[in-house]
Amino acid sequence: MKYVGLGVILLVFLASLMSLRWYGMRAENPFLFLRGQSFLHAVTSGQGGFVQPRLPSPVFFVPGQRISSYNFHEKEARLAGKKLIVEIRDYPSLQNLFKEYEKKTGRQSLYKHNAWSLDFFLLEKANSRFGPVNDVFSSGLNKIFYEKLGLVGDTEAYFLAGVIFFTLTALVIFTFALKIFGRLAALLSLTSFVLGPVVFAESHYNIPDVSFMFFLTAALLAFYFYYLNPTRKRTVFFIVLSLLALASNSAAILIFPITVITVLAGGPGGSPHSRSVKKRLVLVAAAGLLQVTLFVFFWSDSLKGIVGIFNNILHITIGSPVYLFQGVSQLSSKKTHYQGIGPVIYLLTQVPVVTILAAGVGLALLFNRSKSLFALFFAWITLSVSKAYFILTPSDSIRDIFELLPVVAIGAGYGIANVIKSVRAKTVVVLVYSVALLIIFLNYLPNGNVYFNFLAGGPKGAAISNLLTWQTAGESSFRQAVDWLNTHAEPRSRLAYLDGTMLAISPRWLRNDIAMGSYFSGFAAKGEYVISHEYRSPPQVFEYLYLKRYLKPVYTVSIQGVPLTIVWKNAKEFYRPGFEGIKTVTDGYELERSRDRIGEYLEIKFSRTNRIRSVTFYVGNWANCDNRQGVFLLKSYFIPQEEVGSTEVKYYFPAETTDRIRYYAFSSQSCVLKSRVESFETLN
Repeated sequence: MKYVGLGVILLVFLASLMSLRWYGMRAENPFLFLRGQSFLHAVTSGQGGFVQPRLPSPVFFVPGQRISSYNFHEKEARLAGKKLIVEIRDYPSLQNLFKEYEKKTGRQSLYKHNAWSLDFFLLEKANSRFGPVNDVFSSGLNKIFYEKLGLVGDTEAYFLAGVIFFTLTALVIFTFALKIFGRLAALLSLTSFVLGPVVFAESHYNIPDVSFMFFLTAALLAFYFYYLNPTRKRTVFFIVLSLLALASNSAAILIFPITVITVLAGGPGGSPHSRSVKKRLVLVAAAGLLQVTLFVFFWSDSLKGIVGIFNNILHITIGSPVYLFQGVSQLSSKKTHYQGIGPVIYLLTQVPVVTILAAGVGLALLFNRSKSLFALFFAWITLSVSKAYFILTPSDSIRDIFELLPVVAIGAGYGIANVIKSVRAKTVVVLVYSVALLIIFLNYLPNGNVYFNFLAGGPKGAAISNLLTWQTAGESSFRQAVDWLNTHAEPRSRLAYLDGTMLAISPRWLRNDIAMGSYFSGFAAKGEYVISHEYRSPPQVFEYLYLKRYLKPVYTVSIQGVPLTIVWKNAKEFYRPGFEGIKTVTDGYELERSRDRIGEYLEIKFSRTNRIRSVTFYVGNWANCDNRQGVFLLKSYFIPQEEVGSTEVKYYFPAETTDRIRYYAFSSQSCVLKSRVESFETLN
């Protein structure tokens, strides 16, 4: 049985390597790659910056810049002071530009730049939640397997780290269950873990959460072995793993209370007053003090987040988060996640039901077998869920409590092993359970991150109940959209990247003749392709609503009928019917300038309801007013597309049906507030 388990781990490792090409990345990955490369370069060379020529590529944005001028994440679109990079609209494509660069430097990762040097990350304290240890490790793998050996692609080399952490977690689970519960429970625990659709998928691109899962699991299970038999070697092992967990994620501070609860629960050492328990408490106190000291030193930004936690509690209580747009505040009544109970809901719906039930049985049986181990698992679960409750930016998925999946797997393995211990055909039961999980697993490849069980109604039911959001899906499926584009796009096509402040599409994935850059043409419809999330609560910005209302998708990445990523081609032949007949109007409206609790505004009241396509304001002399853009209020707050001329400014709206438009400025000297309406366009 031992060798069967090791064989399964090896098989899963090889399958993970072979399937790396199927997965994309998260929008935050470029930031983590850049940070890892800067730290690695400083450690290996002793220098803070890279020796590299100036690169003419929008991939190499600098801190504070947006990757595109038409970012349409709703909250980000309201942020003040967007610093846009120089738009690149001409050939050659980015991938060909970088090939020319590599002729001078040799094979290099795309994600190196002196604007993102060690000085930036140290001075700006840019590592607020996840530590750099994961980034350095993944960058080291990139240096070996991509830059030196060329065995895998650029992004795939970074994601080898996630595969390794996933495999090591599986090995730790199997080893622990084998020594504590026996061979059958060990094999069932291993199967429950590696065939989990979500954890397998996320291990291909979500390095921070997967690495934290490994370090936390290894540290806590190492502590339990120390608890059973305190030795110097086990002491050192536990402390080292605890510190690595802390270096990976500030939430590793939870190790201290979890281990204290375990010791106080009693067990092999007797009551809390016994000498052996006191000895263990001394170790836990020493390790905890070291953790707390390092936490304060390395994670000062996390301490500042205490204020944010109280704000989050307020958000949970009244359900009306306040966002700011350049001094203009507004209340949003829409919730995009299940605050408070979200972690529990995702735990119950993103793990196969049979595994959840088996884990519940296992934990219940464990209470009578070992109070200390039950206390360890119970504290692990409750504190992790509590931690996720206070996360200020939930990811709308189980990844907020990823570190609980090993506990669920071990509990499931122990539960099933105990239930079938008197059954003769144990092998048959194990095979049936494994095959059931395998069918679920294969049915979701390569989109296992959006797995939802029947309690949620599958992905379709989860989408209806708003459990499955664009944040749940992430950007991994962009890779599948790029694969379609490489196969079907005509020669010398252009891809307009709209979504996010960093590129969740690597230019290296694209066909050599496909150029990616600032190509969005809006109503001009010049034939560029666009790849974007499917938003079930559409961001109120022109670019996304234009695509959604005007264009028919040319390709959709979906799972069981639920769209995840859309590919559009902005050309007239892909227009939906009903958008013909544009009419320019110069009268039929009234203007009102006033102020309310939000601020000063200019309101256009039309004589009848129109389908608004654009509004043009005559400004005159831009030098005599404040030209910063405000925000429009139609049915809700809206960010239009802006076209600035020498004496006027034109705002585009995606066929918005309304009888009035209100413009909020953040300055009384706003150019628009002082302007007059020159004309507006409507659709017949």
